[in-house]
Amino acid sequence: MVSRKGVALAVSLDIVNAFNTMPWDRIVTALEHFEVPSYLVRLIRVYLDDRWVCYTSKAGEEKRSVERGVPQGSMLGPILWNVAYDEVLRCPLPPGAAIVCYADDTLILVEGRGWHETLRIGGIPTACATHAVNELGLRVSPANSEATWFFDRKRRGTPPPGLCINMAGETVRVGSQMKYLGLTIDSQWTFEPHFDSLIPKVSAAANALCGLLPNIGRAGDAVRRLYEGVVRSRVMYGAPVWADDLMASRRSILLLRRLHRVTAIRIIRGYRTVSHASASTLAASPPWELRALALKKRYTRRREWHPGEDPTEQAAPNDTGTAEEDTWNLWRSQLINGRSEHRGADAVLPNWEAWRSRHGLPLTFRMTQVLTGHGVYGEFLKRIRRETTDICHHCGEGRDTAQHTLELCPAWELPRYTLRHVIGETLTPSAIVEAMLRGSQEYEAVRLFCERIFGLKEGKPCDFSTMNTKLNENEINEKLRNVNSIEGFYAGTGILMTGATGFVGKGHLEKLIRTCSHIAAIFILIRPKCNQMIEQRFEKLIYDPIFDSVRAQNPTIFDKIHLVKGDVTLSDLGLLQKDRDMLIENVNIVFHVAATINFHLPLDMVVNANVKGTANIIKLCKELKHVISVVYVSTAYSNPNLSDIEEKVYTTNLDPSLVIDICDRQDKELINLLEERILKTYPNTYTFTKNLAEQTISNNSKGLTVAIVRPSIICCSLKEPYPGWLVSFAGQSGIFMNIGNGIAKVLLGKADVISDVVPIDYVVDVIMCAAWHVTLHIDNRVKVYNCTSSARPIKLGEIIDIFVECSRQIPMKNTLWYPSCTVVANKYVYDALNILLSVLPAFAVDIFLRLQGSKPMAMNMSKFYNKLVTATGYFNSNEWSFKRDNIADMINKVKTFEDGNLVKLDLRDMDWKKYLANYLAGIKIFVLKEDSQSINTAAQRLSIFYWIRQITKGFGIIILFLIISVTILLCTDYFNVMFPA
Repeated sequence: MVSRKGVALAVSLDIVNAFNTMPWDRIVTALEHFEVPSYLVRLIRVYLDDRWVCYTSKAGEEKRSVERGVPQGSMLGPILWNVAYDEVLRCPLPPGAAIVCYADDTLILVEGRGWHETLRIGGIPTACATHAVNELGLRVSPANSEATWFFDRKRRGTPPPGLCINMAGETVRVGSQMKYLGLTIDSQWTFEPHFDSLIPKVSAAANALCGLLPNIGRAGDAVRRLYEGVVRSRVMYGAPVWADDLMASRRSILLLRRLHRVTAIRIIRGYRTVSHASASTLAASPPWELRALALKKRYTRRREWHPGEDPTEQAAPNDTGTAEEDTWNLWRSQLINGRSEHRGADAVLPNWEAWRSRHGLPLTFRMTQVLTGHGVYGEFLKRIRRETTDICHHCGEGRDTAQHTLELCPAWELPRYTLRHVIGETLTPSAIVEAMLRGSQEYEAVRLFCERIFGLKEGKPCDFSTMNTKLNENEINEKLRNVNSIEGFYAGTGILMTGATGFVGKGHLEKLIRTCSHIAAIFILIRPKCNQMIEQRFEKLIYDPIFDSVRAQNPTIFDKIHLVKGDVTLSDLGLLQKDRDMLIENVNIVFHVAATINFHLPLDMVVNANVKGTANIIKLCKELKHVISVVYVSTAYSNPNLSDIEEKVYTTNLDPSLVIDICDRQDKELINLLEERILKTYPNTYTFTKNLAEQTISNNSKGLTVAIVRPSIICCSLKEPYPGWLVSFAGQSGIFMNIGNGIAKVLLGKADVISDVVPIDYVVDVIMCAAWHVTLHIDNRVKVYNCTSSARPIKLGEIIDIFVECSRQIPMKNTLWYPSCTVVANKYVYDALNILLSVLPAFAVDIFLRLQGSKPMAMNMSKFYNKLVTATGYFNSNEWSFKRDNIADMINKVKTFEDGNLVKLDLRDMDWKKYLANYLAGIKIFVLKEDSQSINTAAQRLSIFYWIRQITKGFGIIILFLIISVTILLCTDYFNVMFPA
């Protein structure tokens, strides 16, 4: 802009209220001057003329004409402004002077050989431009206008003080800096004043937004990157202009890096002490000074690619990608050549390309602590003067550093073993990053490890030392004798659970962690299933909505839940030796809930899961060093061939080990013959294998204290964790759902038999108390608990009638017909009525849905219902009497506990109408995911079906009457013909 020997002067003119004061007649005159087509001039004139502003003042309503201003908020405004303001650009100028305009921002540039000469020359275009502005009906404000020198300080020295330029009769002092188009420009073109004023403003805005981005929870990775982009875009304004000069100013670079570090830390959710190199690398956010250089290069390349054109209009091919790649390569070189060590940056460098292109793998607050070394470590806390020592509080050995926590501290041996099992033995930061990038399974393993460990480090130290105490038999008996509460029994114990991901297991786990917070640890045995790894299943389990209330009250309790990979169907449960040793040392109570409940599976598969799996669990229990009790969840229908079921284990003429051996040999012919024989006595293979499992426990439980809990038909919860809670529509729930939506019109069964239905929370309470109650009897005999509703029985017909009435009062959102259902005992009558009342209407409904363009569903629901009826027909057609002596004794003893009200073991006050109403609500909320707002729509839909049903019934009665009448007439005529009078 200025020669090395010369001096330049820039004068910025401030136009007062520019866009609102441009006279309309000047706009029209300018359009005519540029020979704009007359119809467009007329269109603009009509658009601008005859405009008024009406307002109310103290004097009353007033009206004032509007004759100035350009439309704002559209493309028309800038166009009309530029057309009218063009007159200013055409002012006569002396040599060495130029006028530059960007909208109303007018800049006069003058170059001369000396200070006074340049000032004299600059006065001429300034006066001309000011006069031209005034001629347009606008006004220049000297008070807000600026003038600045530009010169080479080494050659020219400093300008004489007090130099001013005349402007509209006033003087404007020529200073050392000015603000133009949002940039603060100084006379030496260093832009240091620009960053001195910009960075504090942007920092204040960034800090104000930080409140929306706490380290734990709230905004996700996408929002945090949007935050960084917003802050960066404000800083990068004008980067092609100042990028090269920024690199020469260390002070400005430090200001920029300070702000960049803050935003990068927000992305990674790190401590404020994390270095700029680590924070920016983990955030995959290159330093902003390098981004500025990239913008400068892109701008230059565009201009070179299209000479003479606006460089912002078109880009050279692959221009953006090339500049971005150059930025990343330069940044990597700076990190590699840097002299300081940065744990976070060093972890990423070996995995550079994969880390910068990763998607969907955000860092959490606790993961960042591992990768940066800044967190709840003794070494770091001592450095920031929050601790007086850097010795690990959890093991008492060695300095508590990030790597000590990752690899050495024995307090975290269990979660560390789980992590190594997934990602490998090496736990260096770079290995952690490499594993995270390998896949979602490894990422989840790292995340879960960090969340558990640092959740504990932030709170109370937690290890298994209290569990590893070698309790002898006398100490265990002393503990049991002194128990006066349920929570007291479970305090300090290690628990092993199977089947925790199922309906009963999930409810049991929720009850344990909600009411017994002093449990030492809960080990959950989980196997891979349906293309889901065990970590994914575990994550899905602990983040189930059933645990929301527990998480709100006691979030750290989840740190006591530990994942163990295993499968009950495999030899030695498929456990690794380390896992097995850990369970042997630390488990006191075992709950074996896992089972397959599919009534239609082949015998060998059911035996493998229910019988062999139970045998494997008992084998492990006999190895446990400190086991107190073992609870096995069976079924009340394990002996369906008997009508009176006592609380004891019944034997059959088939030895469990023989059946297991036959199934293991996979002799299909022999297995099929055995299955045919079994199904002559048992309704399905499930009930038979449950009987074999009980026998297996009875035969192999010497030296163990074992309880067998036999629940009948398990349905939704009575009160806990929520009234009506259930997880699927299997079994009775599926039947009730089809009755509620109008698909089921007939049910196979006997209306007058007792339907033994029990709430899930009642079953869970019996299981919890059985683990304690069985320890009161030291005869080493298996104790059986018939967990049934015999204390408050209800007939099947009553249940169906109540549920139908509830379905009419609280209809389902997607009801397909008016709810009604009849219980039929005869199989042939059921089949005929089912086809007439369910299958054919379902077929018609699907045709109607197809015509509407909706997905047909009625026939699928009808098939599903018939499958459920086939599975449950035997239990709905027969009745059993269950003895409950052990349950009664348990009830009496639990009443003496301090916290006996935590469990409900007595169903004598059961309100079946209220329970079934909650059952319907549970199906709607927990299974069908209906919202409360759909009730009005559902009621209207049901009303339509009601009237259709009534009309259909009326037509049916009329048609039936006509058929009977015609039949009578035909019979009469036939009689008269055959037997004339």
